[in-house]
Amino acid sequence: MPFVKKYPLLVTVLTLLVLAFVAQAVFVFLKMGEAAKAQNAYRQQKQQLERLLQPGGDTLALTKDNVEKIDAATKQARLQLQQMLAGLGGEKVYQFEPVPANGTAMLFRLQRFVDELNGEAKKEAEIINPTSGVNEIKPQVQVPADFAYGFSRYLAQGVQPPADGIVRELSHQREIIEYLTRTLFSSRPKNQFLELVSVERELAKGEPPQVTGRSGATATGVAVGRGAATRRQQSDLFEINTMSSARVPGAIDTLAFRLKFVGYTDVMRNFLNTLAKFELPLVVRSVEVKPQSNARGTAARRTASRSPNFEALFGGGSTASSSDAPQGEGASAFVPKEPIVSDNLSEYTVLIEYISLTDAAKDEAKPAAPAPAAQP
Repeated sequence: MPFVKKYPLLVTVLTLLVLAFVAQAVFVFLKMGEAAKAQNAYRQQKQQLERLLQPGGDTLALTKDNVEKIDAATKQARLQLQQMLAGLGGEKVYQFEPVPANGTAMLFRLQRFVDELNGEAKKEAEIINPTSGVNEIKPQVQVPADFAYGFSRYLAQGVQPPADGIVRELSHQREIIEYLTRTLFSSRPKNQFLELVSVERELAKGEPPQVTGRSGATATGVAVGRGAATRRQQSDLFEINTMSSARVPGAIDTLAFRLKFVGYTDVMRNFLNTLAKFELPLVVRSVEVKPQSNARGTAARRTASRSPNFEALFGGGSTASSSDAPQGEGASAFVPKEPIVSDNLSEYTVLIEYISLTDAAKDEAKPAAPAPAAQP
């Protein structure tokens, strides 16, 4: 204490120097820790780089040979993508019809489209009645009254035209539905019964869930008749399960449709065979079959008007009389067998997608621009 009192200034300076030394020591210690961490990170990055540059390692070596191989593989992938683009249709294979100029023009086009298909369905033809088995003159395809083929919301009385921004996709949907419907109609064998139950589509991008009429009323996918109070209500909108869809964000886009009809297996077989020709890039995602009651379909497919006896059913006897049997040693009359299980009517639900590449994928598929020639 006497020393402090005798030399206060010296003690103060020494205290400050000690404190400064301690602070410097702590600072150096912290910096040494950071330097050790930085050194370890540098060592790890250096080892990783050495592995990348070393052929035969766990990862691809960034050598000139490997870079050339990567470039060749990229060109090959781009070529395959171009071939996929051609196979999926689009501008190289299938050209859509010109798009209506606006929503009002689209509304008139939809009206004409529905009238044309309904007129085609109502053409008279000789049809075997599935209940009685008797030939009758009926419409070649049975359709619900005022059927709208997926566009009932735009055919109600006083409905507003679709927005101009969705006209393009609506036009494409209409054209694909027309192709599918006409293909189904043409798949019907002569005299066979065919009933189109429903045609469903997805909402177009930007299409509102409800549409508003000029009177302020709204309509959803369940549409009431255009101008007729008794028009059948029908739901013609659906949403495809993402697990069932072929969509790939940023690469593949699709338009989904679902058709439900009642007919025989011949119709379904012909319909699928036509779609398999790939006139349009259409892919069948699923087919559901629901058998109809036996009473509806048995009579229409039987070729014999009489019931065979037990022996004739299994080919063990003859329904012909003994006087009609051919004479000769060992000769017996041939009796055609009637199948035990008749080909009955079934209700088919077919889920179909129109597939196209997105604009980004199309741009990626375009050939790379050639490199400019080197100047001498």
